[in-house]
Amino acid sequence: IHLRVELNHGVINDLHLEGDFLPLCDAREAMLERLRGVKPEARDLHAALEECDAGKWIMNLNNELLITLLTN
Repeated sequence: IHLRVELNHGVINDLHLEGDFLPLCDAREAMLERLRGVKPEARDLHAALEECDAGKWIMNLNNELLITLLTN
C-alpha cells in the first residue's frame, strides 16, 4: 500500500491510496471520515482510530500499520 497524505494547516485534508491491496469498502472515504482534521502524529492518530479497526477497510491492515504508513 502506498499512502499519500495531503495536509492543510498541519492536519490531514486528503488521502490517496495506491498499490495492490484488497479494499473491503471505499477505504479512502472511510479513512477520511476518521482522519480528516487530525495531525499526522502517532498520538493523535491513535486517538482518532481508537474505536475502529482499519482491517474493516483494507484486508490485512491494522491500526498500527496504518499509523506507521501515515507517519513515515
